[in-house]
Amino acid sequence: MKTRIFLSISASVAILHSGALQAPAGVAPPEETATNPVGFVTVTCPAGSDTRLGIPFTCPPDFRGALAATPGAPAGEELTISANGTPGWTTDEFAGSHYVRFTSGVKSGFWYEVTGNAASSLDIHLNGDNPTGCVEGDTFKLVKFWTLDILFPQGQQTTFTESIGEFPLQQRSQLLFPDTMGTGPNRAESNIYILKAVGSGGNEGWVEVSDGFSPAGDDKLNPDASIIVRNRSADPATEFVPLGHVVTEDVVIGLSTDTVLKQDNPLGLIRPVSLALTELGVDDTSFVQSTSHFPLGRRDELFVYDNTIVGFNKPASSIYYKYLGVWYRDEGLLAGNPVADTDVLPGGAAIQIRKAKTADGATRFLSNTPNY
Repeated sequence: MKTRIFLSISASVAILHSGALQAPAGVAPPEETATNPVGFVTVTCPAGSDTRLGIPFTCPPDFRGALAATPGAPAGEELTISANGTPGWTTDEFAGSHYVRFTSGVKSGFWYEVTGNAASSLDIHLNGDNPTGCVEGDTFKLVKFWTLDILFPQGQQTTFTESIGEFPLQQRSQLLFPDTMGTGPNRAESNIYILKAVGSGGNEGWVEVSDGFSPAGDDKLNPDASIIVRNRSADPATEFVPLGHVVTEDVVIGLSTDTVLKQDNPLGLIRPVSLALTELGVDDTSFVQSTSHFPLGRRDELFVYDNTIVGFNKPASSIYYKYLGVWYRDEGLLAGNPVADTDVLPGGAAIQIRKAKTADGATRFLSNTPNY
């Protein structure tokens, strides 16, 4: 896999909003502003292979501000927060399409989907979280979710070979979503998409194969989502060239657990640069240490994938665990498991954290601080 990274400290928001969010290979990064650093990366997706990817950037924030007051009590799973100033929003213009990420305070790094808004307030879905501790002055960003049409616009994207029809022999590259809602380990992908060419008949553009080829251009990706690009053997190699906003604040990722089974959590790193395992941001709550090097002592595990290996449904190329505060790479007891604190995760990597079963089945949270 060939990866090229271009970053700067200022960028043209006009370019980001133009809809051409995939920068063609060889194009210089846009000029920047100090408040909205942007960049793009180029990742080769080989022919005849699955390529696992995270999305290392976000859409540019549509609003940056602070809480005008300490929020009141939530109504069930909904919490209303008020923004400072007079933003003058149109009622519900952000409902379902945007999320709030706190950038300071006790919830710094957490994100919540917007379910409604008024002229200067936002209703956010807590998804089981507790908002206690949010206070007046806590800062936040209002960010649009990536959708398939925004991240991979037809006629501009370079990642997928367009399909000429819906029959299997007419389909070309596929986009697969790992299952983030199911229970247990080793789950199959939950959603499969293709990009249908103009003039191919039926619904054109992005369609979901796993839902009767229904239109899917508006389907959203969570900020910490990972995806799989599947190029058939007959398809050419392609390039993933995301262009977007560089997140310079902490990022918090929820990790599901189960009381009976180990629980897989596929996720993507929202960082455009490489980070060592020690920079991932896990603690003994978010990532339970093993009690020994032996399989019976194994607790949480980190799965990493090598996109330079060509093939479909590839297993993890490396599996890591922590023991006595040190990262180890599992190479089998006979070979010995080397210390791996300095092993590196590439920017925008798609990884998977397998949580050991827990007594309460509650979500744990990983908090990653940028190393740039």
